[in-house]
Amino acid sequence: MTVKSIYIDMNEKSVLENPIVIEKIEIVAPEITYEKKGETDNFKSILNNIKRTAGMEKATGKPAAGDDTKKRIIIKDFVLRDGKIKLVTSIIGGEGISSPLPDIHLTNIGEKDNGSSPAEVLSEIFGKLYAQIISPDVMNTLNSQLEELGSNIDSIGKDITSKAETIGSDIKKETDTLKSRIKGFLGD
Repeated sequence: MTVKSIYIDMNEKSVLENPIVIEKIEIVAPEITYEKKGETDNFKSILNNIKRTAGMEKATGKPAAGDDTKKRIIIKDFVLRDGKIKLVTSIIGGEGISSPLPDIHLTNIGEKDNGSSPAEVLSEIFGKLYAQIISPDVMNTLNSQLEELGSNIDSIGKDITSKAETIGSDIKKETDTLKSRIKGFLGD
């Protein structure tokens, strides 16, 4: 993943408190690699791992009031804008095709519980990101490019087949000519 810029505005006083309050995170022009392999993809795997971690934290319970051993986070404003998704799959030989990523704007992450664990915060952000990646707009753009690429691959394949047939025919003609010369030379 590459990013043009990341801006973080944090309430510095909250760093030593619980929850940590982040006023704003803005991620500008990320280029996110989306790797699809069979029925799974890299984001589904990441999201499942984050959810599993967040679920384990919930199962063990949140820290008691006044217990600052487990930090909680509140993000008041999260923005991801001007992004692009790059699909990489073995079907297209590891090459990538891309689509604009719809902007994401989330507010008050973790605020209702007076802060969420880092895993819960990531789960919410990655959940929204994944929903945008697999949204109809993004998928339609990527599928359209795959179809174009498929027709280009088909035409390249037809060209190669035609040239191979021509070469095969030329080789057969040359072989027949050589056979008749050898027969003529040997007197058969």
